[in-house]
Amino acid sequence: MYMFNGKIRKSFSFDHLSKVILDPFLQKFEMLFADKIAGEADVFDCFVCEVGSGPGSLTRSVLHAGARHVAAVEIDRRFIPALEVT
Repeated sequence: MYMFNGKIRKSFSFDHLSKVILDPFLQKFEMLFADKIAGEADVFDCFVCEVGSGPGSLTRSVLHAGARHVAAVEIDRRFIPALEVT
């Protein structure tokens, strides 16, 4: 926040701008990139073991590409809820 003509104005931090503008763009780019990888991997009707699944972007793309089953291995417990939804 800063003062301008006696009024308090809210200033935007880079973190705020990145969440509003960059994050949706990067998420879309990440999805397109994951879809490209899954398509090139030719995983249709395959069993896939993904190590280090993270939030599951590639996992979802592999499932959408037609994998029969995906075993996602992730040690960071923060990602487990997102992977359980996948």
